[in-house]
Amino acid sequence: MERIGELEERIKKLESSLEEARNYGLYRMVKQLRRVVSNIEPVSTIEAEKVNIGDGVLVEKTNLDRLHTHCRGAPAKFARNLLRSVFTPEELRDKSLFGRGATQKKVVSVKEALVPERGNAVI
Repeated sequence: MERIGELEERIKKLESSLEEARNYGLYRMVKQLRRVVSNIEPVSTIEAEKVNIGDGVLVEKTNLDRLHTHCRGAPAKFARNLLRSVFTPEELRDKSLFGRGATQKKVVSVKEALVPERGNAVI
C-alpha cells in the first residue's frame, strides 16, 4: 500500500512537470513568434510598368503583352479587350464609341459617347 501511494505521488509530480514543460515550450514559441513579427518590415508594393498607348492613356505592360499573345490575328477582339482594360464596366454600360446612332435601326435612341481621349487612344 505504501508503495502504491509513493507511485501515485510520483505520477502526479511527473504530470505536473510534463505540464510545465509543455507550457515552457509554448512560451518559447510565442516568444520566437513575437521576435519574428517585430522584425517584419512593411513591404512596399511595386507599381506595374505602364505603357502609353496614346493621348496619355496608360495600360499595364503585362496586360498589353497578354492581349498581343491571345488576340493575335484578331484586331476586333484585341480592340474590344483593350477597351475593357481602359474603361470600367460602368463607363462602358449603355454607351457607344462615338455616340452616333445606329444606321440600321432608326427607332433606337442615340447612346452617349465614351470619353474621346481614351477611346481614340484605343483606336
